[in-house]
Amino acid sequence: MDEQQAISREAISAMRRAYGDAGLSEDQVAHNPIDQFTRWLDDASKNSMVVEANGMVLSTVVDNQPMSRSVLLKDVTQQGFTFFTNYESQKGAALEMNPNVSLLFPWYPMERQVIILGSASKFCEVRVRLISALGLGLPKLALGQVHNLDHSILEKP
Repeated sequence: MDEQQAISREAISAMRRAYGDAGLSEDQVAHNPIDQFTRWLDDASKNSMVVEANGMVLSTVVDNQPMSRSVLLKDVTQQGFTFFTNYESQKGAALEMNPNVSLLFPWYPMERQVIILGSASKFCEVRVRLISALGLGLPKLALGQVHNLDHSILEKP
């Protein structure tokens, strides 16, 4: 190990904080996972310690190599989640090559994170749909995502 290391293993270990104040019980969870998610998103948006409550990590896998990047949630409805990207980007190419993805909403100050696993596919030429289950026996979700935004559409009056 390099003796010039900027921060020690012990210092990194000391960064760990205890969690458990928030908790979650089954009777607090909405039957519909999208309804539950929108409650939590609303809570996160009102929490001054959460930076960009709509920030999420999108993970893809290409050639057995995972790749993660931060994107912003633009909309959530009963039909799905929406974010913007470009087919020509590395992310767009990754989604084309392997549709298996993960979304992560890291709301650490609230001691909460939401992970969504799914498979992406093109939808209406500008959308990607994720079919996912949130685990814990919750019903399956259809999660749509804008995948290739044609900026000329936005410029039309």
